[in-house]
Order: sequence, then structure tokens, then C-alpha cells
Amino acid sequence: MKQHIKTAAIIASIAAATPAIAATSVVDGAFASMGVGSSEMPMIATGVKEFGITGSLNWTNDTLYNFGFSYGQFMTDEILAGVRASIGGVNSNLNFTGGVFGEYNFHTGTKWVPFVGAGLNYSNLKEKGKKRENAMLLDFNAGVKYFIRANMAVSADIGGGWDTSKSLGSSSIDKQVNLGMRFFF
Repeated sequence: MKQHIKTAAIIASIAAATPAIAATSVVDGAFASMGVGSSEMPMIATGVKEFGITGSLNWTNDTLYNFGFSYGQFMTDEILAGVRASIGGVNSNLNFTGGVFGEYNFHTGTKWVPFVGAGLNYSNLKEKGKKRENAMLLDFNAGVKYFIRANMAVSADIGGGWDTSKSLGSSSIDKQVNLGMRFFF
């Protein structure tokens, strides 16, 4: 009799767990139909922090190198706000930039997350044969993140900005492509 009670308890617990498993599949709907489990989905939610590393190709000013990093936190499930800094150069000159940024992420239910962003930066520029000059930079960008893992993504974006430095004219529009890695925790 005790054996039958234990067997009935095991069957009841399996039966009770089965609707939960089915409900999870329904909740994951679009993810399950694409063969993507919820544990593999992008780790984007309110409170999640993001650390990014980027490199840029700037076709307006022939930038030979640009390396930057960013740190931000999701204020909502879509909005990321943070700080960033970069070091770069044109013709072997060293330029430093730092500022704040905001980004809106579009949830697609896949590993692909498109985004748009804007930033306000302070830059300390050096042109060959000239002294350093300060500038304010306002930039905009649009791109996509592809999540390799739930907490790691590669990113690519294209953007432009307005630069107030006198060495580039009274103002100029700067265009560039950024490639990078993003880590979420």
C-alpha cells in the first residue's frame, strides 16, 4: 500500500510539473518556434548593466584608429543610459573623448536587437602641427546587437555627429561605423 502511495505521489508531481513546462513554452512562444530557448535570449531588462568595447572607422576624417569603452544601465527594459570614453587619432595624433549617451533597444523576440542612440561628448583634439583644442560633440547612431550568448553580444552601428571644433571648420558632420562587443551583467 505504501508503495502505491509513493507511486501516486510521483505521478501527481510529474503531472503537476507538465502544465508548468507547457506554460513556459507558451510564454516563450516566438522563441520556441525559432529553436531559441529562453536561457539564450538577450539579457536586457531594467537594472541590467552593460559594458561595451568598440572600434571605429571614420571615413570623413581618415581616422586610422579609434578605441572606446562604455558603461551603462537599463533604466527600463528598452532604455540604456551611461557614460563612455574613447581614444583615437588622425595622422598619428592622439584625441581623447568622454561623455554621456542614451540608447533605445527594440525587443524583437530573437537574438537580434536593433537600437538607436544619441550622445553628448567633450573632446580634446590635436591636429598635426597645431595645439590641442576642445570641442563638444553631439552624435546619433543606429545599429544592431546580435547576442552570441544571453550576456554577450557583437554590435555594429553607423552614425554621425556634429563637431564644434574650429580645426574642422566652424562645425562639421562626422560619419563613422562602429564595431564592438557588449557584455551584460
